[in-house]
This record gives sequence, structure tokens and C-alpha cells, in this order.
Amino acid sequence: MGYTRLVDRSRCKTFFSVLPQADAQQVKTAVAHLQATLDGEAEALALAHLYRSHELYADAIALLEAYHQATNPPSIAVAHLLADLYWEVELWQQAEALYLQVLEQYRQAEDLDGEVTVLTQLATFYGALLGPTDAKTIAYQAQLDRQRQALGMKEPSAPEQFDGSI
Repeated sequence: MGYTRLVDRSRCKTFFSVLPQADAQQVKTAVAHLQATLDGEAEALALAHLYRSHELYADAIALLEAYHQATNPPSIAVAHLLADLYWEVELWQQAEALYLQVLEQYRQAEDLDGEVTVLTQLATFYGALLGPTDAKTIAYQAQLDRQRQALGMKEPSAPEQFDGSI
């Protein structure tokens, strides 16, 4: 199996290259080890992180999409990582939809830390796409500030700035 990786996303252009043979063999060995030692969600997450670390985004996304669709109820961790990957490869609509689903799952689970994480990502996401003065950016920033205060964080967050990473 050959691996294709994302190598440059500058100026809205995406280029792909084939993973060098030595790196591909290293990935294959690691995949075999993870598949032999893990299963289920742990395996899916570990493999996705492995693929991501080698910029094998298509492999990571395909794996997580299949796992996410096959599980009921869907895993918050898998959906969250999948949203992050969508963001990294600039699939904005897919990222937005999943971040909103993940936010709702964290709220239903009453997981304030998870909620703060996703609110931070949404405020950053909307700030990067729509600008810091857009209504969605401001709304998610306000929600984030309220949740941070609920968790006892001393200072409200500053408006999030997009630095190109998650």
C-alpha cells in the first residue's frame, strides 16, 4: 500500500506527494503493531494520530469517517479528532458541522472541559473564516468566556487568533 501525504497548503493550494519508501515501511510496521495490540476506538484513534503525524490526512480521515459512521452512539473523541482533521485540510463545512455536533455531545455529557475546548476551536474557526467582528465569532467567544468563568478560570479569554494549527 502506498501512502500519499499533504505537503503544502500555502496560498490555498494543496499538493500531495508519495511518502518515501522508508517512511512508508515505518508506518506499515507501526500500523501492524497498533492493530495487533489495540481494538475499537483506541485503535481508530491511535491509527489516525499515526497517519496525522506523517501527514497522511486522507488515510486518517477515511479511517475516522468509517469508524464514526459505524458506531452508535458516535464517539466524541473520534468526532472531535475528525473535525480537527477536516479543519487542517481546509474542509470548512465538514469541520464546522462536526464541531457543532461535538459541542452538543459535550454539553449532553456535561463535560465542561470538552465544551471549553470546542468553544475555543469554534471561536478561532469563525474568527479565521469570518473575522473577529463577525456575529458568530463574537457569540462563540462570549460562550467560551462564560464557560471559562464557570470553570473558575481567572481571566476571560482574549479573542482567539488563527495561527494555522489546531
